[in-house]
Amino acid sequence: QIDYIIIGFPKCASSTISYYLNLHPNISCDFHEPGYWLKKYPAEQETESYYKALDEGKQIKGEKTPGYIYCLDCLSRINIRVPSIKFLITIRHPTDLLLSYYSFRYMSYEDSIPSFDDIVLNNINFMGLSFENTLVGSHMLRIKENVRSQSLVIFLEEFNVRYNSVWQKVFAFLGVQSFAMTKESPKNVQHRTITLHDNIMSTYNHIIEKHEEDIDLLKTEFPEFYDTIDTYWSSVQHV
Repeated sequence: QIDYIIIGFPKCASSTISYYLNLHPNISCDFHEPGYWLKKYPAEQETESYYKALDEGKQIKGEKTPGYIYCLDCLSRINIRVPSIKFLITIRHPTDLLLSYYSFRYMSYEDSIPSFDDIVLNNINFMGLSFENTLVGSHMLRIKENVRSQSLVIFLEEFNVRYNSVWQKVFAFLGVQSFAMTKESPKNVQHRTITLHDNIMSTYNHIIEKHEEDIDLLKTEFPEFYDTIDTYWSSVQHV
């Protein structure tokens, strides 16, 4: 049995959310990003291991693999095999996502990572980091058109400001009683200043133009998010 899966964009608090879900007396979450649904035909042993890791003796069981959001085939397989599945989708302002994800990769691969300008202007994909992968509106639209499961979108900016309120929405969505969550520092966070190199104005203009188009797409296709986006993304500091 699996009841929910946390999917979403990188650096959008999925680690923090999975950590706290495990504190709830009726919810378990495998936070190791098993990636089980990435395989079309997993081996029998993989299936046994996957469901065994979910079994914590709690009522509601789930896992966290954010990367599923980029794999429509994976989401379709989940829909077919687990029709009752629920998705928690984590999201944040695309420009902040880009900066945070680049910083995250830079911390581990400083000597080999492409320049920030190359990532933005040439859409180089470095271990999942690419400019295209930060276009949250485009990816959310693909999900809307291809996924029929119940889903709850969690905006990182709203989560940081209305912490308890967002948790109550999560608990209601999963069908469990409310539970008091004590806010701590986010998990898996790195901070680093990013230097733009040769094409600073071209890079800056490209980011602003494409991300503003992407946000407009999100507002148009998901009008239920319009107020949240206007409230929490209008004040976000860009590059």
